[in-house]
Order: sequence, then structure tokens, then C-alpha cells
Amino acid sequence: MTPGALVYILRRILHNWDDEACVTILSHLAEALPDNPKARVILAEPRRKCPPDPFNAIVDTVMLNIGGKVRNEILLAPIVNAAGLKIVGAHYEADDEGHVIECAKA
Repeated sequence: MTPGALVYILRRILHNWDDEACVTILSHLAEALPDNPKARVILAEPRRKCPPDPFNAIVDTVMLNIGGKVRNEILLAPIVNAAGLKIVGAHYEADDEGHVIECAKA
């Protein structure tokens, strides 16, 4: 990872990890972000629905066996905040399966 990049993108990464590991991953990116108000960490992840549909439930069961989980914006917020970031935008796919969360330094 090159420190000082304006944008870091994680695609389908965090759902593979437990909350503690996600905080560690995001903390490293928060430290690498420059002091620029336009700097972002972009998280493109599958999205947990409330209530979960059958696909969400199956994926969550599989992910829990390895320590990860499918999260929505509400479940990502404490992880993002603990890493020294804040959510500044949330964008949802038309099919409602995924979402992109925009984060900046807190």
C-alpha cells in the first residue's frame, strides 16, 4: 500500500473478516490517507438486508463459520468509527444486493 493516495478501494474484502480484523484493516487505511478533505476509503461490499432474504441468511451462515459476516451501513458504522474514519456517503445497487460506502478521516 502506498501511503498518501487520495482514494483507497476495498471490494468484497471486509465481509471475509471479523469486526476486530476489519478495524485493523481500516485503521491502516485511515493512517495512510492524506490530510485532504477529498481523500476517501471506498468500501464496495455485499449488503445485509433487514430482514435478511434467504441468500443473505445462507451467506451469513457460511461467513460466520470463518469469522466474517455480511454487513449493512448500520453494522459498518461502529467499525469505520473505531478505525478513525467516518461514513460520508452510502450508495446502493439497483438490485439491492450490494452497496458502496464512502469514508473519510474522522
